[in-house]
Amino acid sequence: MCDFFSFSVTKDGKVLALLGAERMRYMAQGQNPDSHSLISEHFGINEDDTFKFEIGMNAEDVRKLVEAPLTFETVEELEKYYDGGIDFKLFPLEGLSFIQNWLKENQEQIIEAGKLKFGATLQKMILVNEPASFVVELSYARTISTLKEEILNGQPFIESTKSKPGWHVSTKIFPGVVCYFKIPGEYTGEELVSRIMVRRYYVNRAILDENENPVKHVELRIVIFPIEKMLKEGETL
Repeated sequence: MCDFFSFSVTKDGKVLALLGAERMRYMAQGQNPDSHSLISEHFGINEDDTFKFEIGMNAEDVRKLVEAPLTFETVEELEKYYDGGIDFKLFPLEGLSFIQNWLKENQEQIIEAGKLKFGATLQKMILVNEPASFVVELSYARTISTLKEEILNGQPFIESTKSKPGWHVSTKIFPGVVCYFKIPGEYTGEELVSRIMVRRYYVNRAILDENENPVKHVELRIVIFPIEKMLKEGETL
């Protein structure tokens, strides 16, 4: 599964994991930093030449890490989280102390990684049924395409090709409201974005029904503008 939190251990006891800037870089590219194959690729080692471990933490587990740091007291306890690779029967006894020390040294980075994983999703922040304009400081930089995929993922949007090209539309997110979403066409590159402007606004229209009677039609439009630069007070373009 390669869920949070995953790490690998080499034959000589070196712990391999993606944390900090490396973790955020891979997340920005839409890759899973808890993937054992990605961890092995990053460190230039054969995945099958490592002991692989997966903890399987949730948001509550991450919150508890502040008071109870992640550790393993015995090899038997560690084995519960074994996820393949070299046969665990070959795991060196001294490897346990290496893992204990590594977890202690990297506790803060593991907590930060958990906050990134289980914090409020960008999708939940943006797809809200109320008008608003606000700036979002992204927890890690994303490309425009990754940003778009993250917002649309799992939502019942279809791409509008005729009446409103460039928009994605759904009638199933909010009752009685047609929801439109787009990132303007000029933002199509693969450059990384760290800050975005979100604009949500309503458009009220009247549409004729089959008897040509006007029927109220409510549209919620959500537009995302990547921000390349924030002007300081008194600064002009």
